[in-house]
Amino acid sequence: MPISLTKLISAGATAVTLAAATAATAQTHDVVIFDDAFFPAVIYVDAGDELRFVNNASAARNVSAGDGSWSSGTLETGSSFSQTVEANSQVTFIGTSLGENPKSYSGEISFDPAPLSE
Repeated sequence: MPISLTKLISAGATAVTLAAATAATAQTHDVVIFDDAFFPAVIYVDAGDELRFVNNASAARNVSAGDGSWSSGTLETGSSFSQTVEANSQVTFIGTSLGENPKSYSGEISFDPAPLSE
């Protein structure tokens, strides 16, 4: 059964409206990288949000997904890296110092509501 032009335009407008609403509600969450930890250690997000990792450590760091699906590469002190969170994103991220004796530490992405958010 052919679809009418009016229904097609209406469906397209609905799709554009939903996409715009999703984009408008996406948030950017800063995660600060320290020498031995992330702050916050657990970040509460929705799919489509962006994580911005900011290196405040005394030396270069690397941040990556626990499953290796993404990596920042080397982040010098003061630099940042952003990663969009998808619904199926890995929930653990790892920070690694560079050099002869690298140290690793982890943080967590949670899709649950943030405590005290309501």
